[in-house]
Amino acid sequence: KKREKLPSFSLTYPVSDRWLLYSSYSEGLEESGIAPAGTANPGQVLEAVKSKQKEFGTKGTVLQNLTLIASLFETEKQFAGVDPGTNMYQLIGQARHRGLELSLTGEINSEWHWLAGGVFTAAKLDRNIQTTLGDKPVGVPDRKLISHLVYKPTWSEGLQLDLNLDHVGSRAASSRVISDGLHLQEGSP
Repeated sequence: KKREKLPSFSLTYPVSDRWLLYSSYSEGLEESGIAPAGTANPGQVLEAVKSKQKEFGTKGTVLQNLTLIASLFETEKQFAGVDPGTNMYQLIGQARHRGLELSLTGEINSEWHWLAGGVFTAAKLDRNIQTTLGDKPVGVPDRKLISHLVYKPTWSEGLQLDLNLDHVGSRAASSRVISDGLHLQEGSP
């Protein structure tokens, strides 16, 4: 077992009584996957990989009851895939996700609450090994949008009605691997 040091820190600066700026850096460990059937190493569990994330953002009150959060982020970690030369599922490069996250949340009145947000991501794969994937990591959407409306009537304690709308944008492919016995390729969603 290997010991990893995983530093993490954050800094906040209140610009006013309604707004603050923040910045953070963190490192963590993530699963890198299990080799799928059809590869030369099926069932092999790859070791965890270190991820690094940087974020800079702002949070503040808009109007009286609405909070806006906006941030820029960058995440880097090693990426697993199939080496077409050896048919081995292994770490094949570095994935980098850069993007913008926005959310607006608040109380409309004493019974209605609302949350809307989005994450817009530009993901890139820097490969050590040439694959059919191109330069996009598998399964990372270019955008994700959400809207949640919650109704908690004051006349009935404990009753809550939720309306959730989610949209996930286009992705390079899914993480399913398809094998026809001769060729191995990444599946599409």
